[in-house]
Amino acid sequence: MNPTDIESHLSADQVRIIYSDLQNIITSGQNRVKVLEGIFTQIDGSFSDAVDAADANNQRTETLADIDREKQAIRAAQRALGRIDELGELGYCSECDVDIPFKRLKIAPTTTLCVDCKQAQEKFQRIHRHA
Repeated sequence: MNPTDIESHLSADQVRIIYSDLQNIITSGQNRVKVLEGIFTQIDGSFSDAVDAADANNQRTETLADIDREKQAIRAAQRALGRIDELGELGYCSECDVDIPFKRLKIAPTTTLCVDCKQAQEKFQRIHRHA
């Protein structure tokens, strides 16, 4: 979808910025995953002692966690672009339809919730996590 065809309370320039930010998250994330996968394959599997083996295991674990975080960010950006393409709109809360401010979208372009709904969601999760 062309960013200029998106319905939004945001200016056309702001829509282009957020759309571009989402595309950049995907591109840079994919590049970072390739780098991390290269690092992972280069972690030496031959060990001279138990300390080296533990070190390599920690490196592998950390690298896999980094890969997973990057892939989660990529999927979130892809979902956000998918919602934009499907709904043809950007910048509205998925729960209450209130405008999500540009500053919030700039900081977290994959967000689907306004601040109030996000706080309510987090409160609900805290209550039910401890229940």
